[in-house]
Formats: sequence, C-alpha cells, structure tokens
Amino acid sequence: MESVKLVGETRKEMGKKASTLLRRENSVPCVIYGGSENINFHAPQSAFKKAIYTDQFVKIVITIDGKTVDAIVKDVQFHPLSDAITHVDFLQLVPGKKVVVEIPVRVSGFSKGVQAGGKLMISTKKIKIKAVVENLVDHIDINVTELEMGKSIKVKEVQIPNVEILTPGNIPLVTITVPRAAKQEANAANKK
Repeated sequence: MESVKLVGETRKEMGKKASTLLRRENSVPCVIYGGSENINFHAPQSAFKKAIYTDQFVKIVITIDGKTVDAIVKDVQFHPLSDAITHVDFLQLVPGKKVVVEIPVRVSGFSKGVQAGGKLMISTKKIKIKAVVENLVDHIDINVTELEMGKSIKVKEVQIPNVEILTPGNIPLVTITVPRAAKQEANAANKK
C-alpha cells in the first residue's frame, strides 16, 4: 500500500476561534481518532496535496511532535466558495483492528465486447470493504478481457482473501453496452 508522509503540530487551543485563526495562517485543523485517544493537530494547507487530491487509496504516515501514527483519511471538509480544506478527520490504523474503507476499482484488459463494437462502461469506481489493517488492499483489479457485449461484472463476482465486501453484490462494476446502431439493427431484424 502506498504511503504519504504528513508533518503536523499539536493543537494547543480548541474551538471555533482557534480553528479560524489556524485557517487564516493557511493551516488545517485535524483530528486522528480510532486509537486509545483522539489526537488534535494542525498542518499546512500545502501538506495535504498528495493525501487528499488522489484517486488512490493511501496510508498517511503522520508525524506530530516526533511521534508517528499510521492513519487513513476518513472525512474532509472544504470551504463552500474557495474549496480550501477546512478540516480533516483521520482514522488511526491499529494492528488487529477492523476498519471500513472504500478502495478504488482498476480495470485491465481489452474485452471481446469492445472488440466487437461495444462500449466499456465503468459503473462503480470504489468498493466498500471491511478488513483488519494487515489485510487492507489498495485497489481491486478487474480483468475484462473475456467480457462480451451486453454482459457485466458484478460486485458478487469479486473475491478478495480475508476481506469482507460491504458493497451490495448485485451492483455492476463494469458493463459492455451494446451501441445504439446495433440495437436498431437487431430490432429491425426481429420485425421481419
């Protein structure tokens, strides 16, 4: 699993007024929960680029006053007008403890259905899973090479060892759609 480093400082004051002052200084108030105690800290706005603005599932290695904590981003709040990050919640990764996360779906292969003129539609970009920290995966690979036109791969067809998939099984991940011209030809042939 890819990891991103983040360095922060412990927050000395709490509350709305203290948070507003931090934001004016281009710093983001944060909290890490899920461990033995909550850790309140702040970090520069620029430090979140690789942690927040990514389509990958990453582990964040946070160093606060010399202590290191492994965590994942659980929630991000943005300013409604400027889109600046206003607050970040992290979930501490505790060995042996189960966590619920969403991991990205990656599609590989050139399907038979696309070769025949169909179009690949990715319906679900992330799957929700539950696993102990040691068994977390950073993505799910879906090979569509054998997928024919009009067919799909659903969540229930995905198997990940030692991981519980929480996304409903009947939801399609990828589908090869039949183009409109092919549908019209089939309808015309059926009417004859």
